[in-house]
Amino acid sequence: MVPEGFTVRSATLDDADALAEARKASFGSDWTGTAYRDGVMTRPGYDPAHEIVAEAPDGRVGAYTVYWVDTRNGLGHFEPVGTHEAFRRLGLARAVMTESMRRMAALGLRRVTVNHDAENLPAAKLYGALGFTRECRTHGYRRAKDQASTSR
Repeated sequence: MVPEGFTVRSATLDDADALAEARKASFGSDWTGTAYRDGVMTRPGYDPAHEIVAEAPDGRVGAYTVYWVDTRNGLGHFEPVGTHEAFRRLGLARAVMTESMRRMAALGLRRVTVNHDAENLPAAKLYGALGFTRECRTHGYRRAKDQASTSR
């Protein structure tokens, strides 16, 4: 269920600024609208129809996801799924994922996957509530930016 006043729809190139802001406010990324449009939205393989947004009444993007499709193997995948910090706990991530899964089912996809940081408990709770079950656990390794340049 989508909260009153919100609209769930496909993204357009005109959403680049709002998507960049939502990504900053959900993951702390440093996207600008121009960088997001040029670096993601106009690249081969990206289809704005597959980026689903929950637009707030004031035009901001409250939540978003990109779903990727592999029709040959009947697979779908979410990457990324995010919610602007000002719009958390409203069911918006659930709404964009549900709409995406409806679209994937219409394409005949039989299986959907999503990955997330194992320490992100709200993500785990959301995915579990949507029927996802854990199949494997991947360990990620990160290196601080200041260490990366000094270790060469």
